[in-house]
Amino acid sequence: MTEHEKFQNLMDKLDISREELADYIGLKKSSARNQLAPGTKVKKPLPRWAKSMLLVAEKIEDQG
Repeated sequence: MTEHEKFQNLMDKLDISREELADYIGLKKSSARNQLAPGTKVKKPLPRWAKSMLLVAEKIEDQG
């Protein structure tokens, strides 16, 4: 599973929309959408802030 897929699974699991996330962290919705897009021809990496969310979620799961 790619990091992009893991991130989308996390968002789905927590019932957070990209729009809600963008509002909360102070990004324009279009900017968040662009940053989180995996890319088509050239695969874009997941942004660092999104990777940090995956790390926190993983650590929480490990504790539970």
